[in-house]
Amino acid sequence: MSDTKNQEQEFIKAYNHGYLISKHEPELANKLVEGLNDSSRSNGFSEGVKQAKLERAKEYQPSFLKPKEKQNRAPVKSKGKVIERE
Repeated sequence: MSDTKNQEQEFIKAYNHGYLISKHEPELANKLVEGLNDSSRSNGFSEGVKQAKLERAKEYQPSFLKPKEKQNRAPVKSKGKVIERE
């Protein structure tokens, strides 16, 4: 039990490190990922780097590709019935 909890904590810690390094030094993070072996710590680091890449890609999307937020509109009345728009 403590071994799995320890591995989970290592994963989370490495995820945060990978995320932060990738946010500030993306080239360095990519080089570090290439040199990692297969462990919970390296998997966490890699996942953190991937998440930072996804966020960077979303940041630079054109506005027409970004999802629109739902707008609250007033209900429309039609022949005595109330129809709500989405």
